[in-house]
Amino acid sequence: MRLVFAHDTWFLRGPDGRVWTDRGSFPWDRYLAFASSITVVSRMRDLEPGESTEKMAPASHPAVSFVPVPNLATLSGRLVRRRAARRQVRSVLAEADALVARLPSEIGGLACRVADSLGKVWAVELVTCPWDAIWNYGTWKGRAFAPVAWWETRRLLARAPFSLYVTERFLQRRYPPGGHAVGVSDVEVPVEPGALERRLARVAGSGGRPVVFGTVAALLPFKGIDTALGALQAADLPEWEYRVLGAGDPAQYGEVPANVHFDGTRPAGEPVLRWLDGIDVYLQPSRQEGLPRAMVEAMARGLPALGSTAGGIPELLDPSCLHKPGDVAGLSRLLARSVSAEWQAEQAHRNVHVAERYEPGLLDERRRAFWAAFAGHRRQTLFVTPYAQLGGSERQLLQLLDGLDPAEVAGVVALQDGPLLSRLADPVVIPTSARPLDMLRAARRLRPVIRSTRPAVVHAACAKGALVAGLAAVGTGVPVVFVKHDFYWDGPVAWLAALLSRRVVAGSQALLGTFPGLLRRRLGVVHPGVPDRPVAPAAPRERTVAMVSRFHPDKGHLEIVEALPRIPGARLLLVGGVDRSTPGFLGEVQARVAALGLEDRVEFAGEQDDVVSLLAACEVAVVPSLVREGFGLVAVEAFRAGTPVVAYGQGAVPEVVGECGVLVPPGDRAGLAAAVTRLLDDPAERVRLADCGKARAERFTVDAMVAGFRAAYASVARRS
Repeated sequence: MRLVFAHDTWFLRGPDGRVWTDRGSFPWDRYLAFASSITVVSRMRDLEPGESTEKMAPASHPAVSFVPVPNLATLSGRLVRRRAARRQVRSVLAEADALVARLPSEIGGLACRVADSLGKVWAVELVTCPWDAIWNYGTWKGRAFAPVAWWETRRLLARAPFSLYVTERFLQRRYPPGGHAVGVSDVEVPVEPGALERRLARVAGSGGRPVVFGTVAALLPFKGIDTALGALQAADLPEWEYRVLGAGDPAQYGEVPANVHFDGTRPAGEPVLRWLDGIDVYLQPSRQEGLPRAMVEAMARGLPALGSTAGGIPELLDPSCLHKPGDVAGLSRLLARSVSAEWQAEQAHRNVHVAERYEPGLLDERRRAFWAAFAGHRRQTLFVTPYAQLGGSERQLLQLLDGLDPAEVAGVVALQDGPLLSRLADPVVIPTSARPLDMLRAARRLRPVIRSTRPAVVHAACAKGALVAGLAAVGTGVPVVFVKHDFYWDGPVAWLAALLSRRVVAGSQALLGTFPGLLRRRLGVVHPGVPDRPVAPAAPRERTVAMVSRFHPDKGHLEIVEALPRIPGARLLLVGGVDRSTPGFLGEVQARVAALGLEDRVEFAGEQDDVVSLLAACEVAVVPSLVREGFGLVAVEAFRAGTPVVAYGQGAVPEVVGECGVLVPPGDRAGLAAAVTRLLDDPAERVRLADCGKARAERFTVDAMVAGFRAAYASVARRS
């Protein structure tokens, strides 16, 4: 994978070509674990003559290259330089496979939009809250732009296929993800053996010396150093000191007491840890934060800590240790309590335990799983099924998913709850009724799923599924294939679903006869397939008639039950589960069986996985549907099993059965009984029809179905 990394960080290039950063190191190895190369698009300047790199981190790496992009983090940059920056980013992304954008950043946001338009997979790393960062920056321009940054970031996260947050809850609530998301801090801090014991020893020996408070932060307005200074001077404290480690000009705070020390900067690592060991209570009074690394480092050293409620700080501290950003009086009250040795010891134990969550090994495992999913992502087909029973359309979906490579499947969305869901891997469920307003709501909920998965095609089953998917896909550029399984909702509703789709694929020619000539160019046929699996041997069921269907009045269970008394010596095997739309119908059938005195001749087998083996054990299969079938999958399963078929001749059944079965006029129970009786009494005819059916079943294979759908997807994806 050729990866692009986008951010607003200033990188500095030396005369020898080496690249540096003064904003901490960048963990290129995390990305190079799954990418062969990284191209960084960001701001860049040359090092000034004599400018020292002593306190900078090297950014150069053999597999990392840098492309400077104009500065967009100003009003003039957004207005004047944005078009040129877009062209640069687009040319880089056109040659790449994927994007990782670190937000908030103007270049990162621009790169996300370009990647989306190019159909590249992209991920967002959200490392702080844009609203807090800009609102609290200290200028009126920042406050004016904060709502824009908040809105743009929310939209990007809602559309991002992959999102990595540095908090567990805070950023996720403000900027909800629309795709695959994980909360994993970019802070990795090992807890050093003996750190807690050393801290407790310092607490025990604290008598007779000043209490030392400390903060690690750049001297910027949103870090809240002024809040800490005001609270320390207002609190009723014994002798104390306050030390601040970070770059910046202390003069902005005016005249400060002699016991306040600005210690400048230290190289990252051991010098900072030793500095923390000289502190008694750590303060993080920020007005905005992501998840502050310095606070986690302090907690890993066993330091008691107080902080504001900004950003992810509440995920680290006990609620009793928090104050509102800028609340001098609130922090002052907390400071008065923090000088207690008992409180310090209690918080030392707690904070070390919390810091253990940020051990590199634990975080690496979650991060690796996230990037593995990102690297393995392939934009293919998103499946939308309106039903979740285990009827013909659902079984066809399962067979299609089984025949496709897993990398070709972007996911499955079900518009109904039901037994199908247990057969699927991580389905998205958006329950909806057939009422127009409910379907509009479902389309609104499906839209972010399409945005986040960015499939090449949406496969939408039945008119209901195609309507919801078609409405959801408007404006996304993702084409919809309407897969027509039945004759329900024919007429204007099905026509509208076809107009919202790029192509209509039906299970039979009969299903296409309902569309006007205007839509004919969009139409095609892909027959459902039946897996060619070995038939498990089973004891023959002499003079047994099988019917396979969920219990719904349209399927004709009462037709064959009423006909059974006219079929001498026959037994009936009913295979199938309850249809959730008609939960009482099974009871009706059972009551009718009892009323006719047929309990000893009718067996209710429930749902079965191996339907073909059950059919093979029987002598006749019946398909007595009272409505037009869109295909007739049970007939093909019976052919595969070598069992002759008797069916009501309407819909697509004559097209599927042909001369290899016996067709009866719909509703003719006497004719149904007579046809079944003739076959039960004529073994030679059963053998002839069985041979004919086996040959005809070769037209309806899973391989042929999968190939047909792949061709249909490709035909619209090429034009999308």
